[in-house]
Amino acid sequence: MSRSAFFSKAASRALYILSAIVLLLFLGKNQTAYEAHLLDVRNSAGAPLPIGVALPEFSAETLDGQVLESGSLPARFVLILSDISCTVTPALLEDCQANGGYQGIPEVYAVYSGVHTDEDRRQLTELARLFESVHILRDHENSAKWSFKYSASPTLYRIENGKTTVKHVGYIRDSAER
Repeated sequence: MSRSAFFSKAASRALYILSAIVLLLFLGKNQTAYEAHLLDVRNSAGAPLPIGVALPEFSAETLDGQVLESGSLPARFVLILSDISCTVTPALLEDCQANGGYQGIPEVYAVYSGVHTDEDRRQLTELARLFESVHILRDHENSAKWSFKYSASPTLYRIENGKTTVKHVGYIRDSAER
């Protein structure tokens, strides 16, 4: 082995070890960032929840910070899963409020993920003010996002007797309804 090849391999190994040390130091000092990364990895695993299966366990927070467990929800309700940045979901919520629910089911719960900043919380509060007949909730520790494995907003499930019976992804307002 030539001297330059040896030093090149040694330099590559040293760079690899140095970057691993920097990463470990960064993650050690940034536990919150590391936990968020783990949640993202966990949330991206597996296929989205199909219809016809049991309602998975999840929790959501009310605007005043109370944690609501999925087992405490009524036997028949509509669950809307969305990200706070979604601009389509408010139209769905507006239609739910105007129609007294969704497809004859008055109990509608909208669980929002991605609520991290004061602006996000303000937006969530405003949604609750605008759509009083819809239960506006915040995803508690990404448990709904992880349990349902949804990636498109909004994703709507109709839940009856603890099972998912209908699933809609996205929302297009039907002009005949309005």
